[in-house]
Order: sequence, then C-alpha cells, then structure tokens
Amino acid sequence: MELLTVSQVSKTFGISTRMLRYYEQAGLIQSIRNEENAYRYYNECALNRVQQITILRKLQIPVKQISVILNNPDAATAIQIFNENIAALQNEIIALDTIKSVLEIFVAKIEELATIRLDLNILTDESVMELAQTLSLTQKNVIEPPTMNMLNKANEVLNKLHGVRVIYVPPMTVASSHFVGENPNQNAAMIVKKFVEESNLLKIKPDTRCIGFDHPINPYGAPSGYELWVSIPDDMDVPHPLVKKNFLGGLYAAHAIQNGDWDAVLGLQDWVAGSDEYHTDPISIRCDPHIEGQSLYLEEQLNFFHNTQNSTLDKSNIQIDLLHPISPSAFAETSSKIADSIEKCGFKARYVTKNKFTVIGFTKIMTGGDNQVHDFWREAKEDGRLDILQKHRKSGAPIYGFGSHDLDSQKNGGWRYTICLVEDDVTGIESLKTYACYTKRVDASGWLCFEMTKRDIFSFDGHSTVPKLGYRFNPPISGHLDVFPDGDVFNNDGIAYHWFPVIK
Repeated sequence: MELLTVSQVSKTFGISTRMLRYYEQAGLIQSIRNEENAYRYYNECALNRVQQITILRKLQIPVKQISVILNNPDAATAIQIFNENIAALQNEIIALDTIKSVLEIFVAKIEELATIRLDLNILTDESVMELAQTLSLTQKNVIEPPTMNMLNKANEVLNKLHGVRVIYVPPMTVASSHFVGENPNQNAAMIVKKFVEESNLLKIKPDTRCIGFDHPINPYGAPSGYELWVSIPDDMDVPHPLVKKNFLGGLYAAHAIQNGDWDAVLGLQDWVAGSDEYHTDPISIRCDPHIEGQSLYLEEQLNFFHNTQNSTLDKSNIQIDLLHPISPSAFAETSSKIADSIEKCGFKARYVTKNKFTVIGFTKIMTGGDNQVHDFWREAKEDGRLDILQKHRKSGAPIYGFGSHDLDSQKNGGWRYTICLVEDDVTGIESLKTYACYTKRVDASGWLCFEMTKRDIFSFDGHSTVPKLGYRFNPPISGHLDVFPDGDVFNNDGIAYHWFPVIK
C-alpha cells in the first residue's frame, strides 16, 4: 500500500491535521518522515490505527481511554472501559427519554384541551408527577443493528456544539515564542516556560494569559509551526528568541474543550456560519503587525497560573478555549468596481461585501476533472432537477453553481458542487425542500466578482487570477459561486459571473 500524506489522511478520515498531530504527540500513531522533502507520511499500520481511533471517537470514547485500549492487549481492560461508557450513556438515555416523554404528554394534553390560551397550571409539581407515572423508561428494542451511516448521523447530532459563548478579548502586550519544525507546540512552550520562570512573570503579572495558534499551517506534513503568547506588562523587555508584540483584541466565539478535542474547531466554524448575529472576521490574528499564514482560530489555555504552578497536572486535563474571530453581522452590503481589472487580469471585476446567505438545491461530490461540473449541469437539465429550480425561483433571480468543501466531500477525495438558488430568491421554500434538496449556510465575506461569457466560466482559473488584483482567499468560506443571471446555463454567449470569497 502506498504511503499517504497528512493532507490525504485528513481527507480520507475526515479529521483535522491538528487532530492527527495530537494523536502523534499522544503516542497513538507514528508517521514516517521523508528526508528529501521533510514531509510526514503514514504507512498501512498507521492508517489502520487511525481507522481504529476514528471509530472509537465516533463511539464517544475519550482519547485518554483510547490510548489505554490500544496500548493494552488485555481484553478485560477494553471491556471495562466500554462498560463504563455504556453505563454513562444509559444514564443520559434515561434522563433524556424522561424529558422527551413528559414533553410528548404535554403536547397531547394541550392538543386535547384545544384552548387558545395555555393554562400554565399544568406545569405544577403534582401535574408533572402524575404525568410521569405513566412513563415507560424501559429501553426500546433495536430492530436492526446500527450501520456506520447511522453512527455518522448520530455523531453529527452529538457533536453539535452547545454552550458557545461570545466574549471580548482585550488588547494586550505579549511575548511571542514561534517555532517551526518537529513538535512545534512543545518547543514553543519550552521557550515560554523558561521565560516565565526566569522573569518571575507569575508574581509580576498573576493574571497573565497564554494563547497559541498554528503558524504556519502545512497540510502536507512538512515542518509546520506554532506560535505561543504570554501576556506581559507593557514596559517589560523580552529576551531573544522571544518577540514583543501587540495583540489588538476583539470579539470571539469561544468554546471550552479538554486538551485534544480539536475536532470541535469544525463545530465552532459551523456555529458561526449558522449564527444570524455574527460572521467570521477574516482578520483572524488581530496583531500589530499583521501575521500571515496562521490558523483561523486561537487556543487559550485556561487557568494558566494554576497550571504553571502545578507540576503534577495531567496535561490531558488542561482546559482550552477555542477562540473564533467574529464581527457583528449587521453591516451594509456594498459593491465597487475595480477600475483597472481588465488590464491586470483580463476581466471586468468588482469587490462586493455580502452578508450571510443560504443556498438550496441539488448537489454532487466531484472526484474527477473539471468537465464533471458541466456534465452535472447536463444531468440536472435532462432529469428535470434544473426545471424544479426554475419553477421555484423568483422572476429575474439567478441560477447558481456553488463549489465548496466539507467533511463528506473530503472523505470521498473530492469537492462538492451544488446547482442551486439563494434561499431569498425561492418561491415556495417548503415545496422545494420536499425534493430532498441540499442546503448550506454561507458566512459573510468580501467577494471578488468577475464578469465573463458563459463559455469561459467552467475553465476560469480563480486561484491565479485573484492574486493579480491584490486580494487573497478567505479560508473559512472555502468555496466559489458560478452565477447565471438569466437562469440559462447553456447559452454560451450570455453573461455569467464567477465569485470568490476574498480578504483585502
């Protein structure tokens, strides 16, 4: 079996490269380093281990317990751990089933009364207890054994983040430790630890904060980097190799995790994309000067003072706040022409700021060449799906093609293309949803909009064109839009637009 890169393993199993690195640090898997290009690769043994870990994580087994299971050949150990998790799950099932059953009885009772106004006397201790006596808490028999698809769907529900907070992180002066190479997290932390001890920082500033982030990110496994900050007094000098920087602070969506639960990053991005009040701020590291090539989110170690003082602390129990940069969504949509765009890239272009929107339509995962997209449009026309969208679009509204990436498409080694409408342009939204349409919420962003003929749109190379206008891609959106204003994809002489999410 051929060796796979970090990026390929991440796509195959639908886990983040950060999570893979954590598995290596925890001693669960090992990679092979190519001395010629410094990339990390995984052999068949490592891939089998990743598959085992992925299944156990889908079964809600903590990483700490997975390490015990995989490094202990004694079957009794695995049985004990599984039984402990079964007992914990059973308690949750009973509790949730109790609440569900009471709510179902309330609904039935209220429907029976059929009154316009709700009599809140039903919500008394005596009434609840009387209703609860009718509950059956026996576990329902499973008619058929669960499939992997069912397990994946269960995980989508269970892994949806709850308790996301919106917080303001104040400006601060920081001492920055930046390391690129093997084990960047640990090496950056060692430099910070030495500085904290030698400077007596915890006595000078007991409220110091510790924040880190991947910098740079290398999905192929070549030496990646990590930058770690500790806040310091404004007038404090820092020794080499530390660098003094100014963090500008700002608004963040925050979610607390245990060290190692890095897949929550994807859930936090989904939470922001689904919020009506906030959108992702494209300037992820608000720092003077601005830092390029870093991850979108920050990782703040909570209780840093206590953790540093406690030498016996189990590092896997350290709490971390994932911080996703956000801004309020209430901002005006604007559009401005780029005067010299034809000279620079060969197309008319304009810059547009756009609020969040939802696309709804028919989707397919692309695993082959660019001609697959045009073939998909042909299929949708021939089997009537395009007619369904035409029927449900408002007069004068465009038809869209939305190219995007997600875990499902990555697992299949490709990307997703959706022939769709924007939800605001739909007439009869409930009617359209009966066709089992795919929906996707797209976060607010700036966009570059290129004007071209329809014959050019499927061969347009945005990755080489966008930088010519002085913009860079906005990573959280991870997609593009093909826009057909007249709703007719197949008239080659008509006008079409190619939209890319960008940062100025």
